[in-house]
Amino acid sequence: MSYALTLPFNQSDYQFLSQQIDSQIDRAGFNSKKEKLYPVYIHFRCMDGEETVEFKVKAHVRYKAYEAVPFVTHKPFDSKIKKRNYLCKKIGSFTNWYLFFFDNLSATGSRKLICQALERGLNIDRVDAWGNSAIVHAISHDKILCVKYIIEKGADLTHKYGAGHTLLQVAIIKDSKKSIKLLLSRDDIDVNQTGAHSMTALHHASKRGNYKLVSELVERGADVHALDDSNRTPLLYAAGIGCTTCIHLLLNSGANINHTDKQGKSPLMVAALNGYYLCIDFLIEHGAEITARTHSGQTALMLAVESENAGCVMLLNQHGLAVNDSDKFNNTPLMTATRLESYSCVTTLLKLGAEPNYSLFPNKSLQVSTPLHIAAEKGNLNCIGALMCYKASTSVVDQNGKAPLHILAEKGNTKGIKSLMSHEATINLEQVDGDGNSALILAAKNGHQGTIEYLEQMGADVTVKDKLGHDLKYIKSQNNIDGMQAKATQNSRRRRRGY
Repeated sequence: MSYALTLPFNQSDYQFLSQQIDSQIDRAGFNSKKEKLYPVYIHFRCMDGEETVEFKVKAHVRYKAYEAVPFVTHKPFDSKIKKRNYLCKKIGSFTNWYLFFFDNLSATGSRKLICQALERGLNIDRVDAWGNSAIVHAISHDKILCVKYIIEKGADLTHKYGAGHTLLQVAIIKDSKKSIKLLLSRDDIDVNQTGAHSMTALHHASKRGNYKLVSELVERGADVHALDDSNRTPLLYAAGIGCTTCIHLLLNSGANINHTDKQGKSPLMVAALNGYYLCIDFLIEHGAEITARTHSGQTALMLAVESENAGCVMLLNQHGLAVNDSDKFNNTPLMTATRLESYSCVTTLLKLGAEPNYSLFPNKSLQVSTPLHIAAEKGNLNCIGALMCYKASTSVVDQNGKAPLHILAEKGNTKGIKSLMSHEATINLEQVDGDGNSALILAAKNGHQGTIEYLEQMGADVTVKDKLGHDLKYIKSQNNIDGMQAKATQNSRRRRRGY
């Protein structure tokens, strides 16, 4: 639905708009079973002589306690604008409606309409519900003529808007190239002014890998040693996206290649965590400390495993990092790779000499011990097969006394058991866990008939009993009774519902 308005509009226009939204709300209907968010779209065309500005208003209607409460979001017609769903306060007065349109005027680049709004007495530095002023809206949409006009009218260029960003940071975040060029050409713009999370413009430029902008900021005197709330420098952000050109520029400008953040991560570790092979190689060539660890005891190789990049793992191993190192929680790279079910990293680590039987037993808070236990818990057949090819032990138990066979039987993973049996001819099928249950008993207690049949075929003792003296036949019968009771309860509920 479309409506035409002429600026400046008056009180009667506001009443007309409110009535139209109310009528749209009534047409949306009401669902008493579910609380829904109904969207209503209304188009407005604001005209002033030859200049026309169009807006699309999206009104959300949330029904609560049988009351319709309209919320309004706004977006000018501009293909460059990213889609956003903002919910602002209910518009309850003519003044709020006028301010609502004023916030959009700067985004459209309409200097004449902004001039009319200012003539009505509106403050050029007035902020909206999100803390953004007219110049922020203009910069966000890179309306350079509008930005220049607002600056000429005396807009505050040092204020932090919205989430706490400076104007230069807003321009960088929105990739408003014309606005960036204009702001950098001004002497009253401080490139080292901090914004949200104590980040500077150089942090944001490095985070986006914008080499040209990083170069311009450095030439303007941007501090390459600036720290944000997480103790990160621009170099750490550049390493986080693998931008070797930005890294090279920052290093040549004096950035510390071994600086660490609050977690103890260096640029090399950040690059490894994100799996950037070329960036890792570049940092090592330029003197990055390869043996450093994070505060939790992780090496760059361990972080490379988390990125599931086998190539980075091999590169770091070639430069001297061991594959059997453990962190403060006793985790090895092989355990992490198995937990992530990264088959490529598991096979790479095993080929590089990773110990398949390293135990996590000293840490009582963990649920598994060896990598094979982890693979069994995950049910990953590829990882189980790879570990078995490198002589992973099937007899080692975790703190609950369970061997990998017990875990697989408890989960009914018959294929996993077959994989164990195909690589290990001497698996003890009668081995019991910490509760005195064999693999066959565990399969029976969890109702896995296919696993029971396979274990019986492989020669498992069918006369074995649990700690309470219950044999296989009794356990299977109890499972059958439980199943029948559950089915009877379900049928009873269906009869009461009538379907």
